[in-house]
Amino acid sequence: MKKLNWQNDFLQLVQDRHDTAFEWGATDCVLFAADAVLVMTDVDPAKASRGKYKTETGAKKHLASQYGDLYKAWDGKLERLEHVNFVQNGDVVVFDGALGITSGIYWNGGVYAPTLEGVRYADEHHSKVLAAWRV
Repeated sequence: MKKLNWQNDFLQLVQDRHDTAFEWGATDCVLFAADAVLVMTDVDPAKASRGKYKTETGAKKHLASQYGDLYKAWDGKLERLEHVNFVQNGDVVVFDGALGITSGIYWNGGVYAPTLEGVRYADEHHSKVLAAWRV
């Protein structure tokens, strides 16, 4: 369940991460989305994964060994939407982005996600949303 004023908390996270570049195991897409869920709900869906990897290979091995894949990882933490057309602001999404298959947070027709420069909003990614989970 989202907290009262969750929108403000989420937008503060986005602002705080604007200049924080993507880094595996620290500010990657899964941990950004998990951090967003944490500020919106006070529940950390990545608690068991934090500190378990520091590279792309390590992240993939961790996901494979613990969950199977990225989709199943989110399935184990949140309720997957039947169709991406049901996505709402603040929901976790997986989309096909500039860095490949990426986790992010849906917001007003687009997605907030980490990039090499920091967390950015990309409205063109809405049509590339592959799956979504209700927060």
